[in-house]
Amino acid sequence: MHTHNLKDSLAMTDKKPHKIISPSNTLQAKVGIDPAALHHQAVERANQALEELKSEFTEWISKDLEKLKAARNIVRDDPKCAKAIEDLRVCVHDLKGLGTTYGFPMVSRLSASLCRLIESVEESKAATALPMTLVDSHINAILAVVSEEITTQDDARSKAVAESLEEMTAKQIAALS
Repeated sequence: MHTHNLKDSLAMTDKKPHKIISPSNTLQAKVGIDPAALHHQAVERANQALEELKSEFTEWISKDLEKLKAARNIVRDDPKCAKAIEDLRVCVHDLKGLGTTYGFPMVSRLSASLCRLIESVEESKAATALPMTLVDSHINAILAVVSEEITTQDDARSKAVAESLEEMTAKQIAALS
């Protein structure tokens, strides 16, 4: 038995004409189901599962908001405490990811802005305290969106508040540099 190394194999490929053979897809014939239909069915099952969980979303977001308020209170007591700031960032990051899933896309947007602020303070070389007025403004806006049941990003008031907070956050981040 003769073995070829990669160099020999490449040399042989260059000398001989080659043909690429694409195997036929016989899965549909064997299974009897169109792959596109399988994808559609999977999406439908996922949507049904989310619909079943929606009744629990209110309870879950309420718990997440309680954690957020508790973390804020700890940071308020010591706005330079790295552990407290990290705990607040984790709460905010969770809401950033879950807000839209819970049915509150504006919560995700507001949380993203607050997350950028917290991460910038954490990454700052100076021992900078979190700007609690801006932190409170974000958290109060998040709480208002949920209590007012604003489930769209098209609400004019919450959109204006989000834009204002994002602008203030950008200025605060720039000042840290």
